[in-house]
Amino acid sequence: MKKFFLVLFVVLFATTAGAADFMTSGSYYARGSWISNGSGTQADAVDYGYYDHELDMTTTIKVDDNTKVIVNYEIHDSNWVQSNHDGWNQDGASNLDDNIEFKRVFSSYTFTSTGSTLDLGLMTGGAWATSWANTANGRYRVKLKQATPIGPFFGILEKRTESSSSSVKDSEDDDFDAYYVALVTKMGAIGVKPLLGYLDLSNAVADLGSDGIQVFLFDLGIDGSFDNWGFESEFQFLGYDNSDLGTPDQDVMGVYLKGWFNAGPAKVWGIFAYSNEDEGRAHSMGDGFEPLTFWANWTGFGPTGDVFSAATLFAIGLDFAATDALSFNGAIGFLDSNYDVAGNMWNDADAWEFDLGLTYKISDAIKYSVQFAYADADLADGFADPDGSMRLYHKFAISF
Repeated sequence: MKKFFLVLFVVLFATTAGAADFMTSGSYYARGSWISNGSGTQADAVDYGYYDHELDMTTTIKVDDNTKVIVNYEIHDSNWVQSNHDGWNQDGASNLDDNIEFKRVFSSYTFTSTGSTLDLGLMTGGAWATSWANTANGRYRVKLKQATPIGPFFGILEKRTESSSSSVKDSEDDDFDAYYVALVTKMGAIGVKPLLGYLDLSNAVADLGSDGIQVFLFDLGIDGSFDNWGFESEFQFLGYDNSDLGTPDQDVMGVYLKGWFNAGPAKVWGIFAYSNEDEGRAHSMGDGFEPLTFWANWTGFGPTGDVFSAATLFAIGLDFAATDALSFNGAIGFLDSNYDVAGNMWNDADAWEFDLGLTYKISDAIKYSVQFAYADADLADGFADPDGSMRLYHKFAISF
């Protein structure tokens, strides 16, 4: 694999150097961590430490002023473990000489006559407006961006599941497709970003005549800044039509607001975020929303993975630049669960967290940081109260 990867790049450079420009940017970090009660729910906490690292790079192949291909890839996003690392892969696969993942591969072409940009391939989806409610990952898309007098307009076809088969009649009817239209515009100093989506989960029911689950999505992001003040906000609603499942429809929604004030070297900020639960489905604030160091960044608060879900969050924080090289950060957050399902540990649960960290800028490209978090939770009646949780890490990071 190493030899193939090297030869591939040599061939690309040798055969296209005269026709294309290659631009690469990325980041690398190595980190050492200490964790106590990593799930946040252990009544008898387990402590452990580990190292991890990751190299993430993006190469843009510029063919001409209007045409480019973007490739994003990750190399050895893994924990350090005792092993013979030649021929070993973190995910447990064998006979692989490298741990390399190509996460994004897509083309982009701009039509100068119309101001339209057409992107085709595997690109980032699941992200809009702010980091809140984002679960960004690779999605196969056809995306058209059209410049207009009021801002760019987007039309997107997204292929989530392809069920087409040469041997099954009407198998196309069991695809999972999503369709979006969106706009990014401004009203004076206020940015406005509406998005409408329709998700056709025909694959949710193994019946070629079924509609499966149909989802309507509305998302609205609003942001702005005035002198030393700034804010960002987002609202999201998802309506699930479950008629073909024979189960109740579900409507989930959430809202997010962050405001901040810059006072010289200090930035003071506050966050309010809310998400609900309906008929057992919890609204997720997404794995891109990580304002704290332990909850959501390390483990989830709520029933849906490592995210905030069906929860209310209040948080305040301070970022302080002591010098050009040295900065500090601190935050405290309070959480209440909105998950109302009997017998679940998150039913009426609550939690809090305190964070403290520092970053030292060694050079323009290199930063060393230390981050600490202490958190505690109270679970539903009938569940043992967990011990407190701790996360401590230091990280050496390079950007290029």
